[in-house]
Amino acid sequence: MYEYLDMMYNILYNEYIFFDNHPAINRWRSEEANMAYSEVEMVDEEAKMPYREKTAWLTLIAMAVTFGPYFVIVALGVLPREALPDLRQLGLFGVAAVAYGLIVGIGVSVSPSHFP
Repeated sequence: MYEYLDMMYNILYNEYIFFDNHPAINRWRSEEANMAYSEVEMVDEEAKMPYREKTAWLTLIAMAVTFGPYFVIVALGVLPREALPDLRQLGLFGVAAVAYGLIVGIGVSVSPSHFP
């Protein structure tokens, strides 16, 4: 009984002594070594922000900068209330939309273009 338990202990907690020379184990170990090497290479690649992530952050910041104040002004009722059509509010929205387009357009044209 103790021999069986010792054998199970070796299988579970040691280097699988029975299967060390099995082709699948050798292939797995070589793939594991290749993965460790590629992870080292990927560290340098991760330092650069991908183009899509740059444009996503630029779009988010531009949206917050332009439309944030617009919705605050509209919610607080800073603009005088008029009957329909409310051209001042529409004009303010147009200014915010044009500013958003300019910020995103300039930001995308200035950043290095690495198209996916």
